[in-house]
Amino acid sequence: MDTKLKYIILLLLLTSPASAKFICGEVQSTDSMSPSWFEVKTYLATNENYFSNCQVSPANNRYCCDLDVIKDRTGYQWKSGDIFKTKITDKSSGYFATPKNLTLSGEGYDVAPTLILEKAIRIIQPNTTLTISESQIPIELNFSQSCTNQTLSQANLALGKNIITTLAICNNEIFTENKTFFLIQNLTFQKQYSEQFSKNKNKPKIRSDAEGTITLQARLSHEVEGIQLKEYVPSSWEISNISNNGVAQFSTPQYNVITWQVSGDNFTFSYQIKSPKIKSQPEEFVFKTQLDKNEINEAKVEVYKFIPLPITPKPYLGGWCFNPKNFSKVSEAFPLIFKDKGLTAALYSSQPIEQSAFNLLDFLSTEKFDRQYDYLKSYQVQTTLNKTEQGKMVFEYEINKTFLEENNYKEIGFFEKNAGKFLKITGGVIGTTENTIKYRFESEDPLDEIFILAEKNSLTIFDKILNFLDKLKFW
Repeated sequence: MDTKLKYIILLLLLTSPASAKFICGEVQSTDSMSPSWFEVKTYLATNENYFSNCQVSPANNRYCCDLDVIKDRTGYQWKSGDIFKTKITDKSSGYFATPKNLTLSGEGYDVAPTLILEKAIRIIQPNTTLTISESQIPIELNFSQSCTNQTLSQANLALGKNIITTLAICNNEIFTENKTFFLIQNLTFQKQYSEQFSKNKNKPKIRSDAEGTITLQARLSHEVEGIQLKEYVPSSWEISNISNNGVAQFSTPQYNVITWQVSGDNFTFSYQIKSPKIKSQPEEFVFKTQLDKNEINEAKVEVYKFIPLPITPKPYLGGWCFNPKNFSKVSEAFPLIFKDKGLTAALYSSQPIEQSAFNLLDFLSTEKFDRQYDYLKSYQVQTTLNKTEQGKMVFEYEINKTFLEENNYKEIGFFEKNAGKFLKITGGVIGTTENTIKYRFESEDPLDEIFILAEKNSLTIFDKILNFLDKLKFW
């Protein structure tokens, strides 16, 4: 048995009555969906009304269900030799795990066979809400082999709007998938630039620190509803005056993204931007336009200092969006979890969401900080939750005492950047051991980046001089 699971069970037994009885186990997944926070049901094989539920922990996907709650609720007292089953049935997410048998011993806990989490119905094609194709698209499904009575409402996508209904029976429960897809034959797209942009060989150019307007226009062969149009703008450009209720937000350290909702068979959207200040060498930036998950445009824009020169511009490098490989449930009570070298981060959601992702991307910051602090590390927050869905974020950070003492540090702080200023995230020390200190920080607001700084016990004269020059904006 895994050592961590043994410790969990031992802790449960030490803090429970002597007669306590637990069924514990592990859940593995067949795809990118994490078993974290799924509900396991363990029940008497001869009577499913005698059951206990518990959640799968993000810590190695373990669970422990308390059988004593069955007696409290129904009066039934478990006994050695009883056959219990464990399973997962989650119709809201479409996932399940078939029942596994376990014969109870007289010990305080028993370890059940590993549960295998699988998707009841998976739509392989189409894999996007909007499909652009001149030809007919067949619908491809993958039903779990553990499910029966499999049905599909139609075999192919028709042009326009399609509501696809699929059904299967798994764990004696009816699982359904109702999805809306749109199929269009083609679209015509134009990106137009205001007079502040000059064109040379079809590449727009604009002077450093200048303002201009970009307009996005398209006509679709068929109507759509609620499809997202996303415009990825390099983060060094300032965005303003977004038309048609478009919303701009952080995407990655290299890009911000503007999102519009598209309904109908055409759209015209616009936004104003201000180019970044550059040095003498021209710089090239890449703008990307995406309709649903279809990339419909990639445009290079050059920024020059005073006048366009026949000089090869400095290319723009950087990722433009978050493409997660693993997903998990999330809610106000059950967060998404990230761990990295002494850091544990938990991101909650303002509402239950069946499939989401969260990551902290380590990046090297070039920001200037008050000399009261030393820069240690920084992370970019990556998540599929939008700003309205994101709830509070909690961090626990453990660091060696020797590191603090050797560097003459007073304490560790977590910071966010807001309107050009660094603000300390609420928190402090929550525990110490002989060798380590553990901190906990919590933010109720959505965060884009997190900076970990070490506060010095005292400033040197040189630090004070540099701080003074920074305030004078000497650099």
